[in-house]
Amino acid sequence: MRGTNGAHCVGSDLYTTTHAKGTTMIKHDVAVPGLTPIHFLSEVREFRDTIADPRLSADAKKRAFGVIVHHAATLDSHDVGFEWAGVALKEALCMWLDSQPHERH
Repeated sequence: MRGTNGAHCVGSDLYTTTHAKGTTMIKHDVAVPGLTPIHFLSEVREFRDTIADPRLSADAKKRAFGVIVHHAATLDSHDVGFEWAGVALKEALCMWLDSQPHERH
């Protein structure tokens, strides 16, 4: 999809990756009123695609992980599926850690 400024956008509802003049940005909504565990699981699936995208910088992936953590903190522990959202958060953490360059010892 092309924006009005000629920037090329790739993405989903949660993350929109914009490529303009050699930069990449992930735009996201920070406030998510009424976020359900089921929706959170969908966000983690989108995050998996974000982490796997080699075009994105480590900083962009870190920001995307920050969104996941922020959204996890807004979940209601009494909602159906809350436990699965916790598992998805752990998986997102593992994905993000696995995407980090490893130092040799």
